[in-house]
Amino acid sequence: MNTEYVTKPGDRWDLISYKAYGTVEKMGDVVRANPAIPIDSILPEGLLLVIPLIPASIVQTDKELLPPWKQ
Repeated sequence: MNTEYVTKPGDRWDLISYKAYGTVEKMGDVVRANPAIPIDSILPEGLLLVIPLIPASIVQTDKELLPPWKQ
């Protein structure tokens, strides 16, 4: 199952991953779900992207990737 996202000015693959999952670690999943979209540093405004839905139990947020004393 997937959801959709329309790019805004200044969007990047890592930023979209962070918005969708709370981490940049899943950026590859977003890129793979959109094979027709070029890998650019900044995406054009108005692109319709497919965002795969990943169970929350699988996704670790950036905060969870930190050592305990930095959380």
